Amino acid sequence: MHGRYRQRARGILIVEVAVSLFVIALLTVLTMSTIMHFTKTRAHYARSQAAAWAAEAQLQRLRAGAPADSLPPEGALPDGITLAVRVTPGTGDWAELSLVCVRATAAARHERPVVEEVCGYALVEDAP
Repeated sequence: MHGRYRQRARGILIVEVAVSLFVIALLTVLTMSTIMHFTKTRAHYARSQAAAWAAEAQLQRLRAGAPADSLPPEGALPDGITLAVRVTPGTGDWAELSLVCVRATAAARHERPVVEEVCGYALVEDAP
């Protein structure tokens, strides 16, 4: 009778170990998936923030008197960020000023580019 009980106990022990290993593997996969998603989201947010800061800095340069077609100093922009400036004449109460929109595009490999645009009024000589 003792032999039969040991076989049953051994079978239950093997099932418990297998279930435990399955649960540990499942938790590991879920944790890794969450970490990968967090890393991707953080990188996207960092690119978005860098693009917004670059666009705002370029708008401040234009407000300080830099020509509309000038680029920031060499090395001031992070790699992968490009700027485009659009200048339109102001209307109504803003007729003496120009509406300046700076669009910053942050590109990353294998992902969609992040586009941030900042607009403001400034005295710009190159207004059409």
